[in-house]
This record gives sequence, structure tokens and C-alpha cells, in this order.
Amino acid sequence: MPESPERTALYRLYDTDGQLLYIGITNDPDRRWTQHARSSRWWPAVATKQVEWLGDRRDALRAEKAEVKRLNPPYNRNWNPWEVRARLQYQDHLDREAAIKERLAVRSPGLMRTEFHDPD
Repeated sequence: MPESPERTALYRLYDTDGQLLYIGITNDPDRRWTQHARSSRWWPAVATKQVEWLGDRRDALRAEKAEVKRLNPPYNRNWNPWEVRARLQYQDHLDREAAIKERLAVRSPGLMRTEFHDPD
């Protein structure tokens, strides 16, 4: 991949709970997100997109590598030695959230019902 002198976006993708899912770079975020939507099984979990424009592709690539190594997003494969573990931890997080929501749904009919009695 040749180095490009044009400015490049470093983007971060988060789920509804604010969990970082993926970090990437591109010179056209909308086009890249369309590609993710077609090919990434995790794309439906994306709720927030954060974009930071950098001077050129080399700067963006350097920043992407550093961020992936530091934050271990579950769906980054490059520079992420803990990719599999991070993905499993994220899936555990989702499973725990689903279990909590399920327990609350089972308990909530009685807990959420409010009855008012008029003393007269």
C-alpha cells in the first residue's frame, strides 16, 4: 500500500455501552463504513463513530497501531496480540448484560407495578 500525502482519518467505533469495538484509518469514512457494513459481522453493534483527522496516512497508521496496542479493541486483528481474548471478553460482557436484562424482565412485572389505594 503506497503512502498517501492526503489527510487521513483515524476512526473509533463504539457500541451502545461505550465499549470500543474497532479502530481504523481511511481517507473516506463513509465509504469505509459501508465496507464494514457489508463484511463485518460485528457492524450491527456499532452505535457511535468517532473521527479524528490526521495530517497524512503515515501519521494515521502510526496512531492506529499505538491505539490498537494500547486499547486492544475486540475486532482489530492487526497489532492486537490479545484480539481473541478481547473478543471473548467483549462477548462475555454482552452475555452478562443480556442475562441482567432477562432477569429484570422476569422480575419487573411485580416490581414495576404500582398500586395506589385511596384511603377514603
